[in-house]
Amino acid sequence: CECNREIVKGRMAKRASEAVQISDATWDVFEKVEQSWTTFESASGLYAVTDQEVFAVNTEKHLDLAITRVHGFLRKLGLE
Repeated sequence: CECNREIVKGRMAKRASEAVQISDATWDVFEKVEQSWTTFESASGLYAVTDQEVFAVNTEKHLDLAITRVHGFLRKLGLE
């Protein structure tokens, strides 16, 4: 998943004010984890996948669009 960090920050702030908490992560946790993120490259040898099996979905826009793209990718792999 890919998303602009300011959008993530806004979503986390909104969720923090909701009655039902779906995550206990805070913005501080996000920033700490963000420091250790690395770009996914199948050629790095860290993952046992091919470039065709790698799929990035942008979650900045409407949820329905992201879900449609994920379903399409899974169909392409024969997993749906």
